[in-house]
Amino acid sequence: LLNLCQSQFGAIRRMYHELREKDAVLQNVEDPNMRAELEREFEEQSASTKRHTIG
Repeated sequence: LLNLCQSQFGAIRRMYHELREKDAVLQNVEDPNMRAELEREFEEQSASTKRHTIG
């Protein structure tokens, strides 16, 4: 059980850091169209990652 908790915590921590990095990237994008496109891509990647991590 401890190993499972540590594994899940590690996965959540990685996702958190990835989201922080993506937020930082989006803050630097001035073009609204490019920002919207990147947000869509990040959301798709995030949904895929969540399915693999949680499932």
